[in-house]
Amino acid sequence: MANTLGAAIGLVQHTFKTTLADGETSVTVKLGFDFTSATDADIKSWLVSNRIIAFQRPARLLTASELGALDGQTIIATNAGQKIQSKHAKITSAIATLRALGETSAADELEAKYNEKLESEKTE
Repeated sequence: MANTLGAAIGLVQHTFKTTLADGETSVTVKLGFDFTSATDADIKSWLVSNRIIAFQRPARLLTASELGALDGQTIIATNAGQKIQSKHAKITSAIATLRALGETSAADELEAKYNEKLESEKTE
């Protein structure tokens, strides 16, 4: 037997639930996946595909420019599916936190500056 990732993984049993095309019927199935003949390149490709799918979910919440800024960056594989906060979400969260802390004037100032920035971006 070859010394590959597939051979090391071997047979993996997995139970999953899927909803059929009718949108109402769901079926639970237990399958065995035999990786023994998979090459290292196969396994790596499947892993990256899985992480891309996981990353796409939170990435949909970003703006095109925020997503574009990630071009060429490295993503930690275990973090790929975690929620990503957009700049807008970070700023509105900061404003809410300041208000919760009783720092109303600081929250008002930050909110005013942010709204000015948004307005100037609309006119560009």
